[in-house]
Amino acid sequence: MRDDRPTTDDRTRLNRRSYLRTAGTVGAALGTGSLLSGIATATEIHLGEEGLQDGDDAGEYLANHIGDNREIVIPAGTYQYSTRAFTRGHSSGYADLVVRGEGEFGDVVFEHPDGYSFSEVIAANGGDVLVDNIVWRGVAGGNGNVTIRAHGGDEVTLRRIARPDGSNDHGEGVYVRPEHAGVANFEHCWLENFTDNGLYGSAPAGSHGNDGAVNVTGGLYKNNNIANIRIGGSNSTIEGATVVLTDEQRGLWGSSRAVNMRGIWVREGTGSNGHDITIRDCDVYNELPYAPIEIHPRSGGGSGVVEDTRVYNEGGAASIRHRGGDWSGQDNHATGSGNLRIETGTNNCEGPRCDIASDTPRVPIGDREGGPATAELPDMDPHLVTFITAEDSPVSEYRFVADGPIDALSDTPYDSPSGNAVRATSNYEITREDDEHVAEGSSANGYGDAFEVYGAISEASVDSEDMVIELDGDRVDADELVERTQPEEADDDETGGNYDETDGSDDTDGDPSPADDEQSDSDDDSLSNVIVVDGSASDDVSQYVLTVSGELERSEAHTSIVNEGLAWDALPSNVSEDRAIGVVGEGADGYRYTGNVISVEVRGNAALRIDREG
Repeated sequence: MRDDRPTTDDRTRLNRRSYLRTAGTVGAALGTGSLLSGIATATEIHLGEEGLQDGDDAGEYLANHIGDNREIVIPAGTYQYSTRAFTRGHSSGYADLVVRGEGEFGDVVFEHPDGYSFSEVIAANGGDVLVDNIVWRGVAGGNGNVTIRAHGGDEVTLRRIARPDGSNDHGEGVYVRPEHAGVANFEHCWLENFTDNGLYGSAPAGSHGNDGAVNVTGGLYKNNNIANIRIGGSNSTIEGATVVLTDEQRGLWGSSRAVNMRGIWVREGTGSNGHDITIRDCDVYNELPYAPIEIHPRSGGGSGVVEDTRVYNEGGAASIRHRGGDWSGQDNHATGSGNLRIETGTNNCEGPRCDIASDTPRVPIGDREGGPATAELPDMDPHLVTFITAEDSPVSEYRFVADGPIDALSDTPYDSPSGNAVRATSNYEITREDDEHVAEGSSANGYGDAFEVYGAISEASVDSEDMVIELDGDRVDADELVERTQPEEADDDETGGNYDETDGSDDTDGDPSPADDEQSDSDDDSLSNVIVVDGSASDDVSQYVLTVSGELERSEAHTSIVNEGLAWDALPSNVSEDRAIGVVGEGADGYRYTGNVISVEVRGNAALRIDREG
């Protein structure tokens, strides 16, 4: 689920009936073509053509070819890493350099032994530097970090860089030097299990720093000591990041190490440094007794804003703690069993009805063993499956299993009846076990999640009456979701089976069947019984399922809306031969039927009226 607030963009929202899928993939969004605009004439060096093979020392190959005005391509594979690749110091740096791994995130892996004294310095001086799509595996020893510096006017970008195994000594995942004066970008990276900060990016904002900006976009920052993300330079941003605190890593770090694992920490800020920082649309998930977000600049200066961010907190520190600097905020949400206090800004939400932070990043993160990968989607029309909650409802959970890929939609196919977004950008997880694809997640407060499903659904469930399911725009229950996504079986009559023509349409002895548009509200005695679900006297939304032993059809004569009704009243009911599934707000839904009423389930305060006389 996400955003759990209306958006403010200008995009036209499509209704459920006019929804059309638009093309776009994570890979296209991240880009795999020309990666740096300033090196159109750069020399391209493909290390596979230079002899690099699986198992070779990739660091040695890079060190032998790295230089200014070059684009170095690493073929997909798993390589040893025992040689420092970036050979220049931070004062010298590189100009107009790209180092990129081919394929998807995780297709290029550098492996080093546990305890290896890892050290790389990636600096830009006189031009930009981009390093893309490398996973370093192995527990680092020593200081064990990647050091970043961009000189004034230059940028260093780490894109899809992962170090998931952390350190067992005193290393950071990434350290941005205080001399950093340009811009450092971290896009969809993964840093986990480091003893001395995951991303240590606050030094430029200190009293001796050059105040360079650090921008974090997306990514996973998990179980790092001191801070998972630590920033401070003016105009720095953290947007769309997922921060998770679930394990103190005593087995990796040892029992004697002091542990204080903040989620996001703003530690530096002076009268001139560390201003106009933005933390936006992040998820911070904390099961430990530490601060999820702490704003505590050492010198008491700096400024910024926290907005549209979700915190799940089981700890005793405030969910968003403010201890200095000129900071504001808005539209932040805190849930969990811990301290839910938000100390920045207004229009925040604290409590069980607020949006829940996700512990899963929105873009697939990691290598083939350590994280999910983007699936190849079949060439077929998918089913649109949505899970939607009623307005002001608490959190409801869902789960379904399909035999084909499940693609989460980050763009809203249509709004919920409450007028809110229906899209899956957080609070969900898609996993695969053998040939089964599983999606599970949660939503609340009139929002919902949307998926495209490439195959049949074999299981589906929701845990609350406040959540409804829609399949290709039609309201269904869990059983119907499974039934209606199954492949159609071939009809014997259409595949050469026996066919008795005497039973065909040439037999005119009986009365002709009425046209489709004449069947509803027929005065035929065969549909003389009436059942009405009436919500006109209630302010609540009610859901219902009706089942009869004969046939059932909607009756417009017994259907009404009071005072223009609620948005829910405009939704079409799902009517099959003997069952109706629907929802009423300030209105009534009526049906004619034959036979007897087998079962009635009304969730809400709507009244039920049955008239056996018609």
